[in-house]
Amino acid sequence: ITDDVTLFAIWIRIPTYKVTVKSEVNGRTEPSGEQTVNKGEDLPIKAIPEEGYIFKIWNTDGQGINVADPSEDSTIINNITSNGSVIATFEPIPVPTCIVSVKNDGNGTTNPEGQVTVKIGSNLSIEAYPHEGYRFKKWETTGGVRVVDEFIVETEVINVKSEGTVTALFEELPVQPKEYTLTIKTEGNGSTDPEVGDYKYKEGTVVPIQASPDEDCVFKKWSGAASGSDNPVEITINKNDTLTAHFSKIEYIVN
Repeated sequence: ITDDVTLFAIWIRIPTYKVTVKSEVNGRTEPSGEQTVNKGEDLPIKAIPEEGYIFKIWNTDGQGINVADPSEDSTIINNITSNGSVIATFEPIPVPTCIVSVKNDGNGTTNPEGQVTVKIGSNLSIEAYPHEGYRFKKWETTGGVRVVDEFIVETEVINVKSEGTVTALFEELPVQPKEYTLTIKTEGNGSTDPEVGDYKYKEGTVVPIQASPDEDCVFKKWSGAASGSDNPVEITINKNDTLTAHFSKIEYIVN
């Protein structure tokens, strides 16, 4: 410097901006609320989810608000040039799932039916409905599934660990034999064993019947379900029928 010099300091006010950092439900941010930031500065931000949730993305409102990496929970708002806001969003932690196939053998139906998406470790209620003429037999399982009781029509697939199949098996109802009525009668003086009356028997039953004449009488014959004079007689039941025992008095010849 070779002469006197006067220096003047000129101060310029740096613009500042208001940036609001906030979150939706299920989490919080650091910092939180309205922040005062100089023009061009960066603002570090962090999203902290509640238990059971994970960070999803940062949303912004304001042309001069730019998040370096909106998909990172810990990032910065860089080179701020306007007022605005940034919002942290969260979502539930994804629960792993698998497919359980619920089937039948063709002789009934199930509820649910087909492919069912199930959370790993959870239970699935199932029920079987037989078609007419069939009854439920049991549940058959494959893969990572098992049931509480394989012989119960309404049960649960419990603690599903991996994909698998549960199949309802049915069987034909046993054929119930038909029932028929045998009516036993007498004609004349005598009795039968079984005694006179109506009796119900299942088809195919063999019924022995004894005829007993009263005093001074004789058994003569059978009619209806049987014929002849064999005594006792056996009747095979295959229809509604009547059996009559015939008796007659003994005739004495006096010379």
